[in-house]
Amino acid sequence: MTDQQVHGREVISIWEDLKRRNVFRVGVGYVALSWLLIQTAEVILPRIGLPDWSITMVIVLTMIGFPVALFLGWTFEITPKGIIYDKPQRVRWPTHLAIDLAIVAILASAGSIYWFRIHQIDAPDSTQFDNSIAVLRFLNIGDNPRNGYLSDGLTEELIHELTNLRSFKVAARTSIWGISPSDFQITDIVDRLNVKRVLEGSVRSDGDQVRVTAQLIDKDGFHLWSRAYDRQLKDVLDIQKDIAAQVVGELDVLLSDESQFRLESQPTLDSAAYDQYLQGRQYLRQPSNTDNLANAESFFAASIELDNRFSLAHAGLCETHLARYRLTRDTENFEAAELACHRALTLDEGLAEVYTALGNLYRHAGLSEKAEGEYRAALAINETLEAANYGLGRSYQAQGRLEAAEETLQKSIELEPGYWSSYMGFGNFLHRQGRYAEAVPYYEKVTELAPQYAGGFVNLGSTLHWLGDWGEAEAAFLRSIDLQPGSMAFQNMGTVYYYQGRYEDAVEMHKRATEITPSDHRAWGKLAAAERYAPGQEVASQDAYIKAIKLVESRLAVNPDEAEDLTYLSGYLVNTGDLDAARVAANHALSIAPENPNTHYFVAILEMHSGNKEQALLELRRAIDFGYSTKLLNADPQFASIKNEAGYSALMARNAATGTP
Repeated sequence: MTDQQVHGREVISIWEDLKRRNVFRVGVGYVALSWLLIQTAEVILPRIGLPDWSITMVIVLTMIGFPVALFLGWTFEITPKGIIYDKPQRVRWPTHLAIDLAIVAILASAGSIYWFRIHQIDAPDSTQFDNSIAVLRFLNIGDNPRNGYLSDGLTEELIHELTNLRSFKVAARTSIWGISPSDFQITDIVDRLNVKRVLEGSVRSDGDQVRVTAQLIDKDGFHLWSRAYDRQLKDVLDIQKDIAAQVVGELDVLLSDESQFRLESQPTLDSAAYDQYLQGRQYLRQPSNTDNLANAESFFAASIELDNRFSLAHAGLCETHLARYRLTRDTENFEAAELACHRALTLDEGLAEVYTALGNLYRHAGLSEKAEGEYRAALAINETLEAANYGLGRSYQAQGRLEAAEETLQKSIELEPGYWSSYMGFGNFLHRQGRYAEAVPYYEKVTELAPQYAGGFVNLGSTLHWLGDWGEAEAAFLRSIDLQPGSMAFQNMGTVYYYQGRYEDAVEMHKRATEITPSDHRAWGKLAAAERYAPGQEVASQDAYIKAIKLVESRLAVNPDEAEDLTYLSGYLVNTGDLDAARVAANHALSIAPENPNTHYFVAILEMHSGNKEQALLELRRAIDFGYSTKLLNADPQFASIKNEAGYSALMARNAATGTP
């Protein structure tokens, strides 16, 4: 027998042995089982709040296990007597049929889960909003000032009640607050808010008596249900529960046991505690200034004093401290907000808005992964909750997962097409990517939907400023100051004056910003930058930089990996002459956000102060490539010393040729 024949017989023998030992069947079965596990993981893991990498881990583990399964299939055999070592000579048991049936069962299971996932993803296009509803602001009838917080409070609590029932998509409070059936037809309202039904009503009180009317209307304007309630003030919570139950009944919604329990349970049995709570919510709905937040805290504290287990009062306190933290950036407010949020969830773990508030707290503190977990918990309760969806998108953005962020933020607009905040969120995303021209229409939509909201004009003005349209930017900022003289409006106005060379005017604006938010390091840093170029204010500039450094270091104590704060810190340190510390902060920021244009801008300033002009120009080029405006650079006094350099001229010429703004 020739060597070739021997080799051929060996190959055939190995092939036959592989078939005899069921190695092929084991391989096919393992692949089918792996597919089943991956499909299951993609459905289950996100719903229990685990991060996206957990799915990747399942895939990696199944890949590692494949050669192990083949080895075990070669070495051992499954028989009616159990798993035995596969000796060279043995009686072969008829196990092929059992393995084949197992493979078919696994494939059928995997196919079922795959079908479920496909239909779960596609379903929202046609059925997601079947149980969608907008609770319009209940009218305040009469001159009794008590009616104000009663009517608004009843509206808000009905929104809260239905939002926390897993079967409902409820229009956000802010999207409906300025809409009235007297101004719009019902058919226009449902189209604007992308809902199928509207709940409207009114409140009138006289002494201890209150009359509440409510009616449910479908998208075609037909009345489905209406009722009037004549009760005592202490029974307002009962009225709210009854209205919610009537809505559920009319829509023929099958509630889970958990949602049914929530609908039937009372958050507090103390009517006075509930009254204090409603008054606290009334102040929390007002602009977030010091007085309103102090009043809100006072009423929530009084409510808790009456009923320490009233979860909604703790939730209101959580939101109050969160608003105060966003206003002041004070770490004490961060800790107070976190404590109140956790207390609320300890008492009632089904409060989607509290998970959202806690997510917002972590996100604003730069703890994006912790924020993601809270938003996912909120969406597990109600997957159509726009505020949680928006926060999740922002968390993705902070983690550099830009594709997921863009998709999620666009979904927020689909969830709440009549809600200005959805457009604001996506405009902010585009702005932060340096896509300023794309962001402008979204900010203009914000000013259209919420013409009395100062923040819309602030962001529109900021984007126009980055495009170098300083005249239109100034007009937008002035409008925002007319509506609400907030810190960011003054900061942005000061920045416009700074780039126009109006340094004394810029100083005045930034001083007003520091008076409003003395704990905001950005206000002090911008003041210091303007004072550097205002005649006779160089010493004051150094004092402001030192103040900014102390404040930003306090924020970094909460989250030492916040790239934006590290970037600002680097800029402040450069201008106080501490170049070594500035470089440490800048390198840390670059390691976290290597594509942030602002980081490269401040590194360019650092290199320029270090005498490295070529490296400074390289960093400016990187800043521009990542979206920094050349119009701002040309107007920036900090680069006056290199603007006559050939490298700078070449950089500007290159970007002029490519159309970079």
